[in-house]
Formats: sequence, structure tokens, C-alpha cells
Amino acid sequence: MHCPNDQSRSAQGSVLMIGLIITAIVGLVLAGYLALVQTQTVSVARSRAWNSAIPVAEGGVEEALAQLNPGIGSSAPNLAANGWEQKADGNYGPQQRRYLGTNFYDVVIVPDTKTIYSTGYTAASFSSVPISRAVEVKTTRARLFVTAMAAKENIDFKGFDTATDSYDSSTNSASTDGRYDPAKARDHGDVNTNSGLVNSVNVSNAKIKGIVRTGPTGSAATGPNGSVGDAGWVDGGSTGVQAGHFANDFNADFFDVLAPYDSGAAPQSGTVAGTNYAYVLYTDNYMMSTLSLKQSDIMLVNGNAVLYVTGNVLMQSKAQIVLGLGSSLTIYVGGDSAVFTQVNNLGKPKDFSYYGLPANTAVSFGGNAALNGAIYCPNADFTIGGGGTDVYDFEGAIMCKTVKMNGHYNFHFDEDLANNGPFRGYVATSWREL
Repeated sequence: MHCPNDQSRSAQGSVLMIGLIITAIVGLVLAGYLALVQTQTVSVARSRAWNSAIPVAEGGVEEALAQLNPGIGSSAPNLAANGWEQKADGNYGPQQRRYLGTNFYDVVIVPDTKTIYSTGYTAASFSSVPISRAVEVKTTRARLFVTAMAAKENIDFKGFDTATDSYDSSTNSASTDGRYDPAKARDHGDVNTNSGLVNSVNVSNAKIKGIVRTGPTGSAATGPNGSVGDAGWVDGGSTGVQAGHFANDFNADFFDVLAPYDSGAAPQSGTVAGTNYAYVLYTDNYMMSTLSLKQSDIMLVNGNAVLYVTGNVLMQSKAQIVLGLGSSLTIYVGGDSAVFTQVNNLGKPKDFSYYGLPANTAVSFGGNAALNGAIYCPNADFTIGGGGTDVYDFEGAIMCKTVKMNGHYNFHFDEDLANNGPFRGYVATSWREL
């Protein structure tokens, strides 16, 4: 008689059961691992999209700031230009959504406060709904001349006895009747350049009462008698650069100058108080193709005049521009060259303002005379100086491509320009995520 082996069958069943259990456990572990990997992948993708949304929103902020700042010479930004329009809520924004590849942003400007709201959207591979982040940026109008001297490139003090300091024409504690007084001078005659080249500021033997700043990797060179520092350092006879009076962190925006208008009155000659003048300007907007003053020609400004010269300026010999008492002249030059001799401004520097349009590449003042004004020519090489042994004063401020100071010139920054001078545009004052 044959008897079945029940113990063998039971063992085989146990092995099968254990195999099934192990397989189930491995399957569960694998499923859990795959779920974890998927979760991590989604988390990484979400984090990447989340982080990318802010730069996209910042793209909207940049466009809005460009819309607010079309250029120097614009009295008010046209928020409905450049493909922008007024929305139903009264705010202004682009007519069409702005795409950056698969990402995009929505941006508006609140016209009354010039506050910017921008929302950046980034595509997410794990969802059909993009990731979004919104920011609020508040702005304010900033002054154009906030420092004594600023250039895109090199600054060269080649002259003899050249120096910088500052005063404040708005108060008699730092000026006398609004004019520079050496007894009340201050030490904010800062010299600045965006250039990061070695010796991008050649102090030579100048006396700089203020701080020299260059772009990254830039430096300043001083001669054996050159001095940069506060009033105590410079007046005390110290040479070289005082500690804390050099930095290579300067970076300024040089906005283009816009044409102020398309048409204006033609300047005319005239007689005032028995004196004949080549031109007499009153309170009006004037326009001419070239300004040429020969020999002893005089242009008299008898009011608050704006003059747009579409071509060049050339003053010869003893030619003069004379600003009458209480008068002002703002001159825009579109040509490549502007050569001045004497500009007699008995008021404050802001009463004579010069603006060079993008094609204006050379500006010079060389009439052996003082200069009292605010000069902005971002694409021009600016030169000032003349012959003789007399020391002349430049009161005001300057922003240009390069600066070369020849002759005997002392530069005095009027700090009032930083508080009450012309505006350059809107800048961000606060930034927060909504």
C-alpha cells in the first residue's frame, strides 16, 4: 500500500506562501519608492517653477520702469505709449500679455502713485496650471545730479591746481547769497566713474575733497601731490588717498536725452537797454539748426528760455551767453559738437542746464572764464580748461562719458542740485511679494 507524504506537500505550500509574501512586500516597497521618487520629482519641479516665477515677475517690473523712464527731458511719462493702454480699472499695462518662452507676466502701473504690480507665471510639467508669484514695487522721482562728477569712462585731472569740494546754494550757512564761498566750503566733491579699468580716475596732483568711486576692479592714480580725503586730510597737506575715501562699487544709469519738442520759435537779434545782441531769448521754447556766435557776439537770456539746437554749437573768440538777473536757460544740443567760450550765469547752477542728445559726442568749455551750470551729456567727452595762470571755478555738477580738466579749474558741487535740481526719472523705493 502507497501512503502520500503529507509533510512534503505542506512544506511546498509554505515555500509558495513565503514567496508570495516576499513578492508582495517587494512590490509594495517598489511602489512606495516609485511614489517617493515621483513626489520628489514633483517637489523639485514645483520648487524650480516657484523660484523662476520671481525673475519673470521682475521682467515685468523692468518693463514698467522703462515705461516710466523714456529718457531725460520728458516732463511726464506717456503710459499709453509703446503698446501699453489704460485698463478698465484705470491702471496702465501692456495691450498683450508678455511671454518669455513658455513663461509670461502681467504688469500694471497705478498712474497716481506710480506703483508697479507684476505677476510672473511659470509653466509646471506636473500641472496644467502655471505657478504664479506677484510683487509690488513702489517708486519715487529721483534727482539727476546727486553727486559732483560722474562719468561712464575715464576722468582725468590734467590741469594745474585743480580741486573739488562742495557747497549748498540753498543756505547761507554753506554759501554766500547762493554762490560758492571758500570759507563755507564742504567736502562732498565726489568723483565717480562706472569704469572698472586700472587708473580710470587720474587724480594726478589734484585736491579732491570727497570720495573717489570707480566700477568693479577700477582704481585711482595720484601724483606726488595728489590728495583725496576729507577737508582735514586735504587742507592738512596729506597726500594720497585717505582711508575710507575710495570705493569700487559705483554703478550709475546714464539715460539718453530726448528732444524736448518738434518745433519752436526762431531766436532773433534785438536791442535791450541800448545794447545790440546777436540773439535775445525771453520766456519761450526756441529752436534752431545751429548756434554760431562769432567774435564778440552775445546771446542775452531775459526770461526762462528753453533752446533746442538740432545741430552744433560753436562760440568763437570772446562770444558770450549772458543770463539776465532772475533768468534761466536750458539748452538741448542734438549735433555731435558743442564748443562754448563764456557763459555768464549770475544765478545758481540750475539756472543754466545743458543736455546733450545721443549724437552729442564732444562738449568743451574753454573761454578762460568761470562756469556756473549743470551739464548732462552721457555720450560726450567733456573738456574744460584754457590758457593763462588765473584759477577759474566750475560751480554745479556734471554727468558725461569722459571728463578732462585742463588749465586751472576748481570744481565746486552745488549740493542743492541733489535736493532741488532736475529729475532723471522714477526709481524703486520698496519691493515686496504679495
